[in-house]
Amino acid sequence: MTFSLEYTARALRDLKGLDRQDGRRVTAGLKRLEAQELPWVHVKKLKTSASLEPVYSFHVGSCRVLVEFDLERHRIVVDEVSPRKSSYRDF
Repeated sequence: MTFSLEYTARALRDLKGLDRQDGRRVTAGLKRLEAQELPWVHVKKLKTSASLEPVYSFHVGSCRVLVEFDLERHRIVVDEVSPRKSSYRDF
């Protein structure tokens, strides 16, 4: 079963702030992740203490995308999209 994408308000704001080329790359990367049967195999789990839900990261061009997986509802929740150098400020 495939997963569906859901964006937080912060992720949508981050995507709008990217230049056109990076925005297209990130969108294409998320679509590829969405189409995977087991999408968590293609991302890196972060060591977090801020939330109960595990947060995962993957690189797309010069950006890092932080996501969570909702396995019960088959959703990928996109939390944040940011340049690699500043992407872990809240986690």
